Amino acid sequence: MKNLLFYISGHGYGHATRSIEVIKKLIIHENYHCFIKTSAPEWLFRANLDANYTYSFLVNDIGTLQDDWLHVDKKSSLAAFQKLWANRHNMIENELNFIKTYQINLIFGDIPPLAFEIAAAAGLPAIAMSNFSWDWIYQPYLTDFSGFNSLIESIRCAYHKADLLLRLPFYGEMTAFKKIVDIPLVARLAQFSKEHVRQILQKHGFRNKPLILIALRKEDLKRIDRNRLKRLNAFTFLTFDDCYAIDENFFQIPQDLIPFQEIVHAADIVISKLGYGIVSECIANQAPLLFTERFDFQEYEVLKKGILEQGLGQYVPLMDFLAGNWESYIQKILDRPPRGEIMQSNGAAVAVKKIREYL
Repeated sequence: MKNLLFYISGHGYGHATRSIEVIKKLIIHENYHCFIKTSAPEWLFRANLDANYTYSFLVNDIGTLQDDWLHVDKKSSLAAFQKLWANRHNMIENELNFIKTYQINLIFGDIPPLAFEIAAAAGLPAIAMSNFSWDWIYQPYLTDFSGFNSLIESIRCAYHKADLLLRLPFYGEMTAFKKIVDIPLVARLAQFSKEHVRQILQKHGFRNKPLILIALRKEDLKRIDRNRLKRLNAFTFLTFDDCYAIDENFFQIPQDLIPFQEIVHAADIVISKLGYGIVSECIANQAPLLFTERFDFQEYEVLKKGILEQGLGQYVPLMDFLAGNWESYIQKILDRPPRGEIMQSNGAAVAVKKIREYL
C-alpha cells in the first residue's frame, strides 16, 4: 500500500473541499491510504470520505485571520504566522518521526508552506495544488506591516522546494514554484437532478418558489437587514443557520439532509462571499452567484473576473448587499438566458494522474 500525507490549510473550507475531491479519486484504488493533517474540521472529511484515510488535527498554516468576510486582521495574521514559523523546526522534527513510522511515500500540500519544508527534510516528492500562494496574498500587507517581508521570503523558499505545482484556474502570481502544470477546476459535482433535490426539500417544508441559497456564516448573515429580506416573499431563501428560520420565506436546511453541492446545483441563485470553493462549485454545477466586495484579499479580484467571464456572476455594491436590497440583482440573474459552454471541472482526476506518475 502507498501512503500519502496531505497537509491542508484550515483557512476557510475551499482548501479542504478540493483536496477531498483528490483524495476521493485516489482511494478508489484500494492500494492508497491518505493521512490528512489540517486544522479544517474533521466533520468535513467524515461527511465526504468513507475509508482509506486518517484525520489528524494540526495547525500547519495561518492564512489570514478575519472577524468577518470583509476585512483581514493583518496585525494578528502576522503575529500568528510569526509564532508558527518560529516553531517550525520542532514541527518538522515531529513530522519526520510520523513520516518514518507510517512509511509515507509522497506529500501533497494545499497550500501550507511548511508542507514542502517537511517534504524536503524527509527527502520525499512533494506536490502542491492551489490557485494562489500565501506570499502573493501577503504582498500588499507590506504597506502597513513590514514584518511580512521576511515571512514572504521564507514562504517563497519553502514553495520552491515543491517538485510540482498543480495550478488551478483563477490563479495569482505563483513564480516561487519551479515547475507548474495547469489543471482544470477541482470542485464537488452534484449527482442528483434539480428536481430530485427539490422533492427532498419539499418533504421538509420548502415552498415551490425561486430557490436562493445563502451560503454565509451565521455571523455574516446577521449583518444583512433582516426586515428587508422578509419582504422578498416571492423567493425562498435557504440557509444552514437558524437565525432567520422563523421567517416564512426562509428555510433552514438540516446539516445532514443533503450534500452542499446538491443544493448549489438545485438553487436558482447562490448568495455568498467570493472564495475558490464557492466559485468553483457554482461554475461546475452551473449555479449563478450573487456577491459583494471582499477587502484585503488579492484572490477576490481574480475570482470576480473569473465568475463574471463565465457569465455566472452578479456583483452587488456593499451598501445594497448589507441593506438587503437584493431584489433587482436577483431579477437580473433570473432574466438571463442559460449559459452555453461549461468550464471543465475534472481537475481532481488530472491531479490524481500526476500523483500516480510521481509514485
